Amino acid sequence: MANFTLSQAQASRLEEANKNYVDGSFGYWTFRVSGSDGETKFWVDHNTAEDANTATIKAAVLCHMTSSEQYFVPTTPPVVSGSLNATVVGSLS
Repeated sequence: MANFTLSQAQASRLEEANKNYVDGSFGYWTFRVSGSDGETKFWVDHNTAEDANTATIKAAVLCHMTSSEQYFVPTTPPVVSGSLNATVVGSLS
């Protein structure tokens, strides 16, 4: 699978952006995104600053999506069919 393209990432939706604190000090961000592929993506970001503005957060999310998240393409299951061979059905003795 390939990573998200920029247009696929931009078509996704940022659902949550949470600041997480460790012992009272800022530690990291967690992000949850509804991907344009229909899958939910969740990750921890240790690089984005605590005081990041909206544009910086969106840029960090797009960067992560295009460099680390794979775009899920569902496969089409095969069509399996069969028929009963009535001439061999019966006693095994």
